[in-house]
Amino acid sequence: MILTELVINNIGPFAEPTKINFEENITVLTGANDSGKSSILNAIELLYGMKANKKHLNETDVNLDRIGNCESTWESDEKITCEGTFIVTDVSGEHVRNLPANSEIKFICVLAPNCRRIGAIYFRKTIGNGGWSQGGSVSIESFPQIIRLPMKSRIRSVIDLNEPNDTELEFLRSAFGPQFNYQKYSNLSDGAYYSNLSKAKGDVNSKLRRFLPPSMTMEFDFQNVGGERDKLSIQLRDNHEGHTPLELRGSGIKTLVSLMAALLSTELNDQHHLILLDEPEMSLHADAQHRIRAVLEALSEKKNVQVIYATHSPSMINPFLTNSIRVVSRTNNGSYATSTINSRPIDENFMAVRSSLGLLPSDSLLYGPVTLIVEGPTEVIGLPIILKRLWEKKIAGFELVDKILPQVHFLDGCGDSFDQLCKLAISHGTKPVVFLDGDKAGSRLNKLRSRFPQVPIVLLEGASEFEEIVPMPNYIEALRNVMSEFHDDADKQLTEESFTLWENENQLPQQMAFTKRIDRWVQDTIGLSVEKPRVMKEVLRVVPVEKVKYTKIAELVDRLVSQLT
Repeated sequence: MILTELVINNIGPFAEPTKINFEENITVLTGANDSGKSSILNAIELLYGMKANKKHLNETDVNLDRIGNCESTWESDEKITCEGTFIVTDVSGEHVRNLPANSEIKFICVLAPNCRRIGAIYFRKTIGNGGWSQGGSVSIESFPQIIRLPMKSRIRSVIDLNEPNDTELEFLRSAFGPQFNYQKYSNLSDGAYYSNLSKAKGDVNSKLRRFLPPSMTMEFDFQNVGGERDKLSIQLRDNHEGHTPLELRGSGIKTLVSLMAALLSTELNDQHHLILLDEPEMSLHADAQHRIRAVLEALSEKKNVQVIYATHSPSMINPFLTNSIRVVSRTNNGSYATSTINSRPIDENFMAVRSSLGLLPSDSLLYGPVTLIVEGPTEVIGLPIILKRLWEKKIAGFELVDKILPQVHFLDGCGDSFDQLCKLAISHGTKPVVFLDGDKAGSRLNKLRSRFPQVPIVLLEGASEFEEIVPMPNYIEALRNVMSEFHDDADKQLTEESFTLWENENQLPQQMAFTKRIDRWVQDTIGLSVEKPRVMKEVLRVVPVEKVKYTKIAELVDRLVSQLT
């Protein structure tokens, strides 16, 4: 049961119904202070607390304007709501009854205490397609378990086993077992006690390896202090072979260890889990932030784990997971202030993201060693997805993708501003590489080559576009799925057969680009324009990699490697 959409109404700064979409794996919320990031996390907890009766609406959760304008008291206000939409998976059986995997379910929760309830349940058995149904025997049994981080307390360097704090107790339970009690071990013989200590260390490190990314090595060691069994020293060995007591490590590592303690205490299997974090970067160096981000991204790759976190730090935002970023901001609708969500803030080279973080060109190093200049947001979103998939499938020519991607800055060329952007990149001490559709060959490209002969340029074959690296049936299937969100008949009308028939009936210029033909067909058929970046993201995530025309992408990787060496 994976949260994919939330509509918040009259909670925190959200003074009107506001929709936010979530990725199935990881979603990152950023924005200025008091824009509403924490309120989104709070709204999720309120929604998930409906069945378990854990989280209840308080006066401080309610939008201030709503309190003043509501005819009743906030405790009886039926307009304080959350509407959630979820994907049902093959591990959702504990949460949803009588609904198969790969279906969707949605419902509205009224949160005010005097009228608190879950409203009518709607469902559809194909994700993104068809109308919503109601009735039958579909029911919500429970919500996924929420792991809210960071925890209030940290693990101390020496744990008093008689009086551990809450975080330490969770850590000890992950090592010694869920029924940990020091009294069970205090009177054991030395042999039995140290055997249990060794087993606990092995168990906790085994759990740790299950969710750490492959590039990160970290192990715990336990030692008694001064021969006293009830005083346990925690030591840490990292990927630099440093073996140091926790009290001598920096605050970033201590925070990371406390974060891991909370994660280790929960068995992330058998059901869905949602990890929520609010500003995990607090007081941490950028290096520690990168480590935490890597851990969260590795966790989110598990099919039953979803991660949502709010941040103010650019180090906690992965520019190669562009689809995961949401910018929360304040606006005024003419009558009152409210918060809004930008679900695609990568336009104009992440301008919305940089603005939300307060980043100015004069503030920091905004470029990597290599700048990859592409035509637009479709390539900014799509290239990292297909590069990662080709690397994961161990396709020849893509062995170094995991090494080069962190060193490459993607730059949206905004159509054809390639020579100016090359000049800009070079002025910032970075080496540009240009990747373009085949139809860009011509005088503009010749000008670029004459001004910057040292800049590698990779063109797709012939006059083909980036969208044509995937087979047309796969592209149209993804198009149909995306456009079905905006038009009820898109699934029936946007088929490969109807596109072929439309082409035959219209006298189109032979040189007309593939995406322009597709967009005109969609406009003629359902009256809407194509959301190209979303369609390409959808198809690149699911198309079999062996069907992708990746020859030129392999050439691009070669050029990037050459610029880095």
